[in-house]
Amino acid sequence: MISAIKIKNYRSFINAEAKLSPFTLVIGPNGAGKSNLLRCLRDVFWQNTPNRRGLWGKTPILPLAKQRHLNLASTPCEVQLYLASGTQVVIDENLRPPDGLINPNDLGWYSIDPRTVGLEEPIGPDAVVRTTGKGAVAVLDSLKTGDREDLFETIERHLREYVPTIAKISTRATSERGKILQVREHHINAPFPVSELSEGTRLVLIILCIVFQENAPKVILLEDIDRGLHPRLFQGVVEMLRTTTASTDSQIIATTHNPYMLDQFVDHEDEVLIVEKEDGGSTITSLASRLDSTDSMEQALGELWYGGFVGGVPKPR
Repeated sequence: MISAIKIKNYRSFINAEAKLSPFTLVIGPNGAGKSNLLRCLRDVFWQNTPNRRGLWGKTPILPLAKQRHLNLASTPCEVQLYLASGTQVVIDENLRPPDGLINPNDLGWYSIDPRTVGLEEPIGPDAVVRTTGKGAVAVLDSLKTGDREDLFETIERHLREYVPTIAKISTRATSERGKILQVREHHINAPFPVSELSEGTRLVLIILCIVFQENAPKVILLEDIDRGLHPRLFQGVVEMLRTTTASTDSQIIATTHNPYMLDQFVDHEDEVLIVEKEDGGSTITSLASRLDSTDSMEQALGELWYGGFVGGVPKPR
């Protein structure tokens, strides 16, 4: 697990640092640098693996030297990671981390498009969920037809918990090598394609596939974890992810703009980071430290954030 990070001269960050938790939630206004924090971790892990582009989509992994802050173009970029084992890893434009300290396969970066789970996918070996969520059908088919039906049943069980109307999920061949995902609901005789489900339900399914796929990444980066999700599902999803990180020694870092998602972190305020822009650079502050300086503790966390009491909101024009 990554217990802390220091960033110097990377994209919108000039000099920032933060402690990370097994499940870290990142909040802040648009354009503050939340995505850049996730990109920084992605680029550090994948810096020397150009073939990751084909696996994780069309987003290129640029050299760190090309991602310096615009105001500090002559100053080298440097990232320091502090691992839970006590090891410190320093990565700059000219230094690769020692072999074995950082494994590119240990990190998965996801900006999920729920619509992807309704599409036909080719079925083959080494199935993995990709950045947008593509691959979920292949992953489920691999688990069901291989020797990890226990993981398939875990995904199916969790999905039924969040959407009780669903009785069963399965795959169906639509071409010689392609399959689609379908579900059967209670009191409905015939299964129907997952593409007919709501985007929120499909998002939950993709997140479940990411977390419970075979050889899942140890560090999972999720952009907009609440995308299309009904607020009543937030608590269950957060509890499931928190339990999963504890039982699998994995780590999740997710961004959100939804105050109701923040409400799920009561008694876990130290797991929330606030990213803001100050003097042209992105800063990172823990929610816990902001709460220490406010006397509005009777309000819900989401209300405090929305009301601007803890920062992390758009500045007035």
